[in-house]
Amino acid sequence: MPNKLVIAGICLLAAGLETAGAGSPISLDVLRRDGYGSVHLVNTDGNQLYVPVEIDGKKFKLALDSGFGGDGFAIGGAARDLHLTPTKNLKSALVQTMPGTRRLIQPQMVQSVVIGNVQIHDVPVYAFEGFGASLGRGFLHVNNAVLDLANLTLYLRPPRTGKPVDLSHALTVVGMGEAPLSVGDGGACVVSVEVNNVPTKLLLHTGAQVTVLDDRFADQAKLRGWGRKNQEWIDVTGFHKTIDFAGPRSFKIGGIPLRTSTLTLTTLPMYSETGGRIAGVLGLDILGSNRGVIDFAQNKLYFAKAK
Repeated sequence: MPNKLVIAGICLLAAGLETAGAGSPISLDVLRRDGYGSVHLVNTDGNQLYVPVEIDGKKFKLALDSGFGGDGFAIGGAARDLHLTPTKNLKSALVQTMPGTRRLIQPQMVQSVVIGNVQIHDVPVYAFEGFGASLGRGFLHVNNAVLDLANLTLYLRPPRTGKPVDLSHALTVVGMGEAPLSVGDGGACVVSVEVNNVPTKLLLHTGAQVTVLDDRFADQAKLRGWGRKNQEWIDVTGFHKTIDFAGPRSFKIGGIPLRTSTLTLTTLPMYSETGGRIAGVLGLDILGSNRGVIDFAQNKLYFAKAK
């Protein structure tokens, strides 16, 4: 009987990793003087990160999922208890599951949302059954989000409030590495990496608890699996996916070495769809263990350098 890891959210989630959360000597609370509010993230359910929010006086925990492309929140059946306003002026969000099934979801509007000490007005809500409740990358971009994984804190600055901040000097001067995030199809955040000195690109995915590489790229990078043929994923559609594991000799972002955990290998639709340009997703295992800071407004990733 195969061991099964359950993918329980939008696109790609797995169970069982170690993220950071032990704290960092670097604090970004200075952002508050520039109009940012903040919320402490909840780390539960196999180290999935959740954002506590209040919508219409009702409390939710939304998975922090930059793999979801909507400008607002994805909420399941609970959305029928909210005061939503239908609108045709908002763009639909593309939802993609592990085997490649895609759906366009038309949003509705909620007038006010409270996240930590931040109140945000006119937020799109994507209501559909069968997927977990998530906060997507469009929302993170629109609200100038800065994610501090070491301190499990999300900073938000709604549009037309406060002032822009560039963290580059403050973080690099204390020894953090820096890498740009390019924007891929549908607004996805893409980062250039090297695995065993072989370059490729990965989707930056805060909803993925582990970093996953396509097994065809793994062959190119001479990243040999351990032969664990009895491991499976089951995604939200019930689709079964065989996986393996491997330990890379080196893993770099922007030419800078990072500490790495075990990588997960499987066959990913995105590898074929992008002609091999994108080889997988960069998940919370590597982002968290390297004290990642993601600035969604400036499209930059900061991380601790391997010693």
